[in-house]
Amino acid sequence: MKICPLTELEDENWLCDLGFMVDITKHLNDLNVQLQGPDQLLHSMFSKIKSFTSMLSLWENQLKDNDCTHFPTLKKYNPTSCVQYALECSGLLESFNATFHDIKSKQLELDIYSIPFNVTPASAASELQVELIKLRSDDTLKTMYLNKPLLEFYRVHVSNEEFQT
Repeated sequence: MKICPLTELEDENWLCDLGFMVDITKHLNDLNVQLQGPDQLLHSMFSKIKSFTSMLSLWENQLKDNDCTHFPTLKKYNPTSCVQYALECSGLLESFNATFHDIKSKQLELDIYSIPFNVTPASAASELQVELIKLRSDDTLKTMYLNKPLLEFYRVHVSNEEFQT
């Protein structure tokens, strides 16, 4: 059996690249796990995606300044420049923005269901305005909304008969 030396393990640039890949993969995996599970509502999942894209933007700017705070594996290898990793974050950000563009364009519709007491009825679709006014005018429902998880609130306190679309 012939043993071949791994010259990559002596290459500082390669080790930095590997460190960055380890860290960014962990960040992506953490997001993936957050998006899984039962009873996930679209607005909640989209909030997590918006948070992640904001972090990508933050990381891009930090990496441009050679700040590896959120990339601990990369930081161990003391890279001389992190500009190429900032570009990778920028590319990921562009991909996320392109992938989730359709959902971003539906933000008002998501807000009607996720934060109905903060949406102005006039900004909603015509067919939802009356139901939204009824919902917003019911102080008992507002109290329930503030004290229960959103899915439970809709299951228990909002009937199809009373609020039809």
